[in-house]
Amino acid sequence: MNQHAPGDARRPPRDRLTLLRTLLAALDSSPEMAEFLQRALVTTTHHLGHGSAGLALVDDPQHPGLVISAYDGLPARSLPARVFWNDCLCGEIADSGIPTVSTECRGCACDVGSWPQPHVHLAVPLKTRETVLGALCLVCPPDLQIEEENLSFWEDLGILVGRAVDQAQTRAQIHQ
Repeated sequence: MNQHAPGDARRPPRDRLTLLRTLLAALDSSPEMAEFLQRALVTTTHHLGHGSAGLALVDDPQHPGLVISAYDGLPARSLPARVFWNDCLCGEIADSGIPTVSTECRGCACDVGSWPQPHVHLAVPLKTRETVLGALCLVCPPDLQIEEENLSFWEDLGILVGRAVDQAQTRAQIHQ
């Protein structure tokens, strides 16, 4: 039987399924976008293991850039007011719509100066159909292996969270 370290992104499919189920439960119990994103982010960084941190960024249609809607593992004082697509690894995912992994990500706008160094940067688009609404920017210890065949799992996770963001934004527009 294959054994994987607690922070290993190659976790068996059962662990990944557990993560998706936990995110669905968080969505059901948290209809507000900020609360859901915070729970989703904490659940995801916990899944990735010790030393992981992240940001949930959502496109702001009324202003340029992405708003930091949730964060985990980072001090609030180090967070910028906005992050812009073209200044970051997140720009790549806005264009491609697929998750991207980098071990050489330096100077990204979402690198708030408090990321663990060195690190693996996983950028996951939050999308519905073909529209990218935001991103989960996750950092993990450098020994974590995120293999190419696991990117489809992260894409599915991004669609799940992206649809929840879309539904929350629609509800907010209806109530205005």
